[in-house]
Amino acid sequence: MTRTRSTSDPEENPAGRMGRRTFVHGALGLGIAGAALPLPVLGSVRPALAAPPEVDPLSFLVGTVRNRFTADTSRVWAADLSEYLDREQQTIRSATRELTWDYGTGVLTIATARTQGAVGFLGAAGRLDLGDVVLSCGNEYASVLVTALDDRPLRTSELVLVQAVTEEEAYGWRVDGDTIAGVGDHPVGVREIDASVEFAHLPGTHAYVLDGNGYVNRALPVERSGEGGRLALPADALYTVIARTPRDDDAPDGEDIPYVWWEGEGPAETNFPAQTEFSPTEEEKHLLSGGDWLSNAGTRGADDPEAYARYDVDVPDDADYHLWVRKFWHHGPFRWRFDDDGWRVVDDSFGLADSTYIRRFLGADWVHAGKVRLAAGSRSFELRLLAGPGEALTSCFDAFLLTPGLFVPRGKFRPGEYGRVANPGFTAFEPGADAFATSPIDLRHLNERTAGERGFVTSHGGRFILGSGKPVRFWAVNVGPEIIRQDQGSVDYLARFLAKRGVNLVRIHGPIFDDGSGDLAAVDMAYLDQLHYLAAAMKREGIYTHLSFYFPLWVQLGSDVGFPAYDSIGNKNPFALLMFDPDFQEVHRAWARTLLTTRNPYTGKPLAADPGVAIVEIQNEDSFFFWTFNRGNIPAGHLAILDTAFGSWLAGRYGSAADALAAWGEGSEVDGDTPGDGVMVVQEAWMMTSDAHPADGPMRRRMRDQREFIVAQQRGFYADTVRYWREDLGVRSLITASNWITAQPSTMDALERYTYTATDVVDRHDAYFGGRHEGFGSSYMIDVGQTFDDRSTLTEPDAAVVKFHRIAGFPQTVSETGWPNPNRFKAESVALWAAYGSLQGMGGVEFFALDRIGWRGSPGKFTTMVPSIAGQFPAYALAYRRGDITEAKPVVDLTHSLAELYDFGETPVVD
Repeated sequence: MTRTRSTSDPEENPAGRMGRRTFVHGALGLGIAGAALPLPVLGSVRPALAAPPEVDPLSFLVGTVRNRFTADTSRVWAADLSEYLDREQQTIRSATRELTWDYGTGVLTIATARTQGAVGFLGAAGRLDLGDVVLSCGNEYASVLVTALDDRPLRTSELVLVQAVTEEEAYGWRVDGDTIAGVGDHPVGVREIDASVEFAHLPGTHAYVLDGNGYVNRALPVERSGEGGRLALPADALYTVIARTPRDDDAPDGEDIPYVWWEGEGPAETNFPAQTEFSPTEEEKHLLSGGDWLSNAGTRGADDPEAYARYDVDVPDDADYHLWVRKFWHHGPFRWRFDDDGWRVVDDSFGLADSTYIRRFLGADWVHAGKVRLAAGSRSFELRLLAGPGEALTSCFDAFLLTPGLFVPRGKFRPGEYGRVANPGFTAFEPGADAFATSPIDLRHLNERTAGERGFVTSHGGRFILGSGKPVRFWAVNVGPEIIRQDQGSVDYLARFLAKRGVNLVRIHGPIFDDGSGDLAAVDMAYLDQLHYLAAAMKREGIYTHLSFYFPLWVQLGSDVGFPAYDSIGNKNPFALLMFDPDFQEVHRAWARTLLTTRNPYTGKPLAADPGVAIVEIQNEDSFFFWTFNRGNIPAGHLAILDTAFGSWLAGRYGSAADALAAWGEGSEVDGDTPGDGVMVVQEAWMMTSDAHPADGPMRRRMRDQREFIVAQQRGFYADTVRYWREDLGVRSLITASNWITAQPSTMDALERYTYTATDVVDRHDAYFGGRHEGFGSSYMIDVGQTFDDRSTLTEPDAAVVKFHRIAGFPQTVSETGWPNPNRFKAESVALWAAYGSLQGMGGVEFFALDRIGWRGSPGKFTTMVPSIAGQFPAYALAYRRGDITEAKPVVDLTHSLAELYDFGETPVVD
């Protein structure tokens, strides 16, 4: 990008910028969606530098970095950030003066009228005076946030929440040096907090410790001093409230349910073997409810009978019961019945509600097997494995539960049973099922009565707008098939649980096609029904949905699904194929058509016409500009479509493909080019980087044109999909294109984002942060023997993932983010997104991923259901959604010339 001299804010210097009329006219000519929307007005932060500006990579942490696109005019405006960035003192102050990041110590402080706190290595920071509160913490690392629950400033608030989190460990987690020696399970422990809060103006004299569900556990003394006072935080709790008037937010015990429990290893009859390779060792027995389970292994012989087990069960009352089974993952599909009733099947279409690690590739998982009407008395319960001759008998059954009530699994524990143990220095965090009574931390009131009650979410000026006309920010989580496949009672519970913690959007992320049908375009209608129920349940709790139904890694192509050319290459995933292949586009359209136009029986309308659907996503994580766009990944017959399109595009520009070669110069032709036939071979992502062409020459000139063609192809696909969804399917929700990274961020990221402007929302991933994690399976699971390093971004601001280019006129989301396990510094993730998501005007933060109905026991690689993440939602979701942390005015304004970007122009700063 050419950097022009700038001496003032671009909105205040008409002579130094392209006029608005010229910009809009050019934008419409280029087809930039949203160009007619009012552009945000820059306020003055400080005068820009008098010399051509160099953009500081830490600008994102000071204020907004705004981007626009024009045909051929580029400019850079950057504020003087010298008073906000102090590299000698290692501090970054936001332009709003509400956030201070001390990366020398590794501490972020937040100081606003309604919310004040700090996260990071607080033990080394000493007393932190934030204005209305002073924090002191003896823990090495913690997150402490003080926020007004009555929407008043802290100075006058009469109800204040103090939320304090350190780090968590599953009971039994052990590390030997940098090696995982034990994974552990329920109960999860939270390191005991050693902290106090001093108030300049004490909210009240009544302080209460809340339990993990937000109900009063006990009173806490407050030390008064004039108008202020001091509160020593309890060592064993996340939440403390201080109130002007007494409170008694008690609740019925959600674990107080009638139930019948029997052990898998105690059948009345069975032909399962007494011992198998899956039988627990002495060190593993404590992870199972009775210290053992019924297991099977090997394969069923041709003459072997069905593997079965029968149990005698005493049913206390006539009732409709839920049957829950604790078993080994999805292994061992089986049928079951009581007495002589009809058989019911449990297979891999049932979602796992909880997971306990026993050893590598061996775990215990709760599954809701169904509902059954039973009369009181002695009943016979029988199960039979579905394995036929020659099929695997692998299966394990730990326990069975019948209950007419709601059961939220917590490892081996029965309803109302608690471990009450934790690793040294930790306290057990094991809330039972929530009965959802009155609680001071219940944020359900922030949501609408039902999502979309006043109409569809729209956008204006780069912000999301509710149907009521009120701006909204989305605090969100991702859910996948395991959650979608839960029983309806559990889904209802989860929706209320999320709304209580401030969630107002759920990204439903997973494939919808029927994998066993042989017809790739067919949708699994049973799964769609479950997805419909989840969307309806969320809507009832005021939670919107973001639909994400296609990711190349979910799809395997070959002759069995109508794409025989993929039989001849090693890769089976359709990387980039969706953006140019008509046959695969028809498959994608068939999925969208079924998903969006099928009537939802739980709302009475299709998702396309449901205002509870906020966003629909075209594709997840795919791009021509990423490394997976490689000619080895796509069969030649399919590539011929793209090569022919490139030849046609060149003919439109130069007159013919041969004329294009002549214009580029000798040496620009590549193997496979047949200009006489109008076929020009499209090169892979690497060849479109400036690293592949450091100097001007024939191939660089060819790649310059290819970059422009690829942008037109990718953006054109998005525009055409938007048209089809709007006109043919009747979609009224906002549409987002994709969210991926590129092979060369400095020269490609801006082009990638530009292609997204064919839709309504700009999304971005590449928002995961963590340390070294190595060993077998480290990319997707936590296992004994793996090695790792804990890592905090608070001492590495250059590595922060909370830095995003804002595209003028478009709301922006990060639809996946997380601090994957193992990492004891996960608590900073929630604080950083609430703080810098607000500062940068992010419209939605979507944490990845919610993988269980209840709190997690054994740690997963990607999870939100832990104290350091979801446990921190109440205070941070409130601060983010309420707007406590001010959105900053732009400190950098980038006008991109598309002509220069095509010609390998570099963005002056990358996020």
